[in-house]
Parts: sequence; structure tokens; C-alpha cells
Amino acid sequence: MKSIDQRLERIVAQFGELPCTARKLEDYEARDHRNPWIQRLLGEGIVCHYVLVYQLEEKWWTFCFDRRDRSDAGDETWRVEAYSSDGLSWRKAFLYETTSDRLAVINAEH
Repeated sequence: MKSIDQRLERIVAQFGELPCTARKLEDYEARDHRNPWIQRLLGEGIVCHYVLVYQLEEKWWTFCFDRRDRSDAGDETWRVEAYSSDGLSWRKAFLYETTSDRLAVINAEH
């Protein structure tokens, strides 16, 4: 099974709607980011369980992940909220099937 970071990065890669040249920020970079929204997202349980931040020049994208439940087979349901510096946002839920490494959108809100 892939690590949590690998699963979250895969969700962003497949569904994140960001340029392929955007770079994932490390925690220390996000903590020092000049945008207070990005700084506020960091920390234990402030907004969600996991946060990934990406940047390309002056633009940024944040992805907030919460694992909702896990089936007996190990499948996971993830709730993701995404926000961008352009003011766009979306909320989607994903089912990650751990045995087959499949990922599917199970609902979406824009």
C-alpha cells in the first residue's frame, strides 16, 4: 500500500486542477509563506488532518484532506477541499481502494 503522502499527492496529480509545473511546498516553506491563509492551514487539527500546498510563481493552491472512514477491506474515503490564489475552490470526496490502488470521485461540489 502507498504511504499517505503518496495517496494525497496522487489525488492532487489526478484531480487538483493545477499546472504540472507547480511545485509542492515543504512544511518549512509554507510556514514562512507571505500569505497568512497558507500559514494558518499548518498545524495539528487547525483546519483538517493533512494539508498540501503548491506554488507556481505568485500563484498558490492549497488542498485540505480529511480521511472520513475506512472499510474492513482497508478502502478509504477522503474529503478534500481545494483553494487557489485566484479565488477558486472545490470540494470533492474520493474513494481510494487500497488493494487495487484505484481512486475514484464519489461526489463533488464546486
